[in-house]
Amino acid sequence: MVELLLWIPWLIWLGYVFPRDHARAATAASPLPYRRAFFRQVAPGVSWNFAQMARPGLVGACDGGFGQLRPVPVAVGLCVVAAGATVIHIALRSLGVSRALFLSEYRIRPESRPLVTVGVYGWLRHPLFVGGVVTSLGIGVFFCTPGPLGTALANAAVLPVYQVLEDARCRRVHASYRDYQQSVAGLVPDVRRLGRQRSTEPH
Repeated sequence: MVELLLWIPWLIWLGYVFPRDHARAATAASPLPYRRAFFRQVAPGVSWNFAQMARPGLVGACDGGFGQLRPVPVAVGLCVVAAGATVIHIALRSLGVSRALFLSEYRIRPESRPLVTVGVYGWLRHPLFVGGVVTSLGIGVFFCTPGPLGTALANAAVLPVYQVLEDARCRRVHASYRDYQQSVAGLVPDVRRLGRQRSTEPH
């Protein structure tokens, strides 16, 4: 329960504080709205997210988990961490670091903002967050003790709430996001839809 409560400030930031600040920046006379937003909104928000995803490792280390490691959980956990990190890497290559840090949302008018729909973003709308959760679960499995596992599962439990809030935010930011939301899965790839898309592609 405590782990879930730690997500509440971040979810409030994502669903209310950040969008409100972004809307203010859009009408501000300041020539450098992103610089202000980076230090007041983006950096704290991204850092909080990263800290929460890495928290199973901190909990495991503080619980003395390194002295209780077992070969099988360690091997499985490292594989899961590698899978999550791979998703994050692929997503960043498709999205670009500047877009991942919301730069285009401050520098480009809404109707002209590019919406990335290629690569992994043709499979999932939120691969960065999904990759973070998978990595977090891998850390929990690595230690395989109640503290890290419970923390990782709490991170996974936030996924549906995150999807609702981030979809709502993106609909305000990107003019074409609503169509994209209807055609691409949010958290788990729609294998049947992908199969239909492949079957209709020219050979």
